[in-house]
Amino acid sequence: MYLAKNPFAKEGLNNNLALPMPVARPKEKALHYIDHSLLLKSMARYEHNHFVTWLSTFFPKEIVTKQIEQYKIGTSKRWNGTNAFFQIDIENNIRQVKAMLYNPGTGRRIKKDEAPIPEAQK
Repeated sequence: MYLAKNPFAKEGLNNNLALPMPVARPKEKALHYIDHSLLLKSMARYEHNHFVTWLSTFFPKEIVTKQIEQYKIGTSKRWNGTNAFFQIDIENNIRQVKAMLYNPGTGRRIKKDEAPIPEAQK
């Protein structure tokens, strides 16, 4: 009787049993955070960071330093000249680190398939 009076309720029902279909709920994943010591360790060696080198061609050192601190730009050892962008949530937890390589002359990003193979992986 309910379904006769409420035809909209038929959507999503299993035709064989006339019961609502179970909805698959995504499993909650345990959150893992990256230790802040990695961020502090990466905040160095800017003379080897191609992105910072490129920024330095346009802006004074004081402005570049301020932006490095504000956006937490680090230097990665993944490829020679790579920088690290830290993804930090509103509770100041580091969720992820994105290593990106830039051309120091043009400031354009070098994609993964264009990047040199690290010495450790050869």
